[in-house]
Amino acid sequence: MKMLKIALVATALVVACNVSAQDLTAVNAKFSEAAEALKAKNFIAAIPLFEAVIDEGLETDGAEELVVEAKKHLPTAVFQVGGQQFRGGKLDEALASFSRAAELAELYGNVSVMNNARTWIGRTVLRQGADAFNAKDYATAAAIFAKGYAGNPNDTAVAMNLAMSYIGMGDYTKGNEVYRAVMALGEQDSRFAEAAAQAAAKFSEDNLIRANEAAQAQDLVSALAALDEILSAIPADEKATAMKTQIVEFQKAAAQPAN
Repeated sequence: MKMLKIALVATALVVACNVSAQDLTAVNAKFSEAAEALKAKNFIAAIPLFEAVIDEGLETDGAEELVVEAKKHLPTAVFQVGGQQFRGGKLDEALASFSRAAELAELYGNVSVMNNARTWIGRTVLRQGADAFNAKDYATAAAIFAKGYAGNPNDTAVAMNLAMSYIGMGDYTKGNEVYRAVMALGEQDSRFAEAAAQAAAKFSEDNLIRANEAAQAQDLVSALAALDEILSAIPADEKATAMKTQIVEFQKAAAQPAN
């Protein structure tokens, strides 16, 4: 009986080795097919093959290097599909592909593809939102720009368009929040200095208009609130300071008893 058990165990080991070798051969074949598809720029075909290499390779002894290579190339393939969709005018599909490419690239440590994908997320969103913004459909524009901003808060072009869309909707709370975020980027990194200056100028301009409209409607409380919003971020803003002084002086004069 002991001899029989040993023989059975040995047979099981041989079968297991054969299955493992077959699995590795299959994974290697899929990787080769994926690489050929990538080389031929057949990115749509390459994507499921690289995904299969990753999924199956994680369960296959000896496939570690294949998995690493598949993880490197998969985000590239997805990004390239996004490029094809963008050039074909399929902007919704392109945005989805660029977003997925950015997520995969971040997950697998492909910094170059991640940065490129985020850049093209911004470009796609800007093109999508431009028509709505120009037609003064600010709610639609804001919804579109918000997608790009969520994907890359450092894309100042998208951020500025989002802020202006919110202001167009009359949502100064959200608009000012985005303006302030762009201004903060300039304080953190000199690369964003120009964008931060533009955000500060537009922030001041939009809130001065808001203050003027409130003052003309005799809503001095709201006018002062808009001016204080400016001065809390830009204490040296001359126009906001001058207008606040005028309103405060007017309030003082109005509070004086008539002779």
